[in-house]
Amino acid sequence: MCSIVLLQSTMLMLQTLCKPFLTILNSCLMSMLRTLNPHLPL
Repeated sequence: MCSIVLLQSTMLMLQTLCKPFLTILNSCLMSMLRTLNPHLPL
């Protein structure tokens, strides 16, 4: 029981840590795509 709670809290922490990084990465990818292909409807 305790290990499940620990795992859940660890996953939550990881998600919280990764979310800003993923957002930054996503915006970088989108701007790269726009620069490479300006005709893409993004």
